[in-house]
Amino acid sequence: LALHVRWTELRGRRTGGVIGAARLRCINQPSSSAAARDGLHVAVGAVLPLWIGVDVPSDAPADSYRGAVLVSAAWAESGASDESVAVELAVGEDRAVEAGDGEPWRHSRLRWLDSTAGAEEEEAPEQPQPAEECDAGEDG
Repeated sequence: LALHVRWTELRGRRTGGVIGAARLRCINQPSSSAAARDGLHVAVGAVLPLWIGVDVPSDAPADSYRGAVLVSAAWAESGASDESVAVELAVGEDRAVEAGDGEPWRHSRLRWLDSTAGAEEEEAPEQPQPAEECDAGEDG
């Protein structure tokens, strides 16, 4: 069985603040991966934990944010057979310094798995280097 995972934006209950859907990611299903393209494979009757990361904007107001994770069969049309799982994220006043990257126990660096840094940069063609002139001397 192959599953696709999608999610909605998260909206603050009190402030109406929004954490956009683009700031969420399923670690099991990195963007541009075979899992994102073909679905997550799980045996019928088996359990597959989904690891969802949220990149909370530094200016997001403290609030309780709600949204949903949507799971569907990979062969189904989008929205046709979605199972919706409600999610709630409590965002406090205190923020991790540098998104928690300096504290490995937070696992915040997992978002780097989806990085496209350097993917579109063209490398300069290697230029031939002139041979160094040297005097081999009598021993050649």
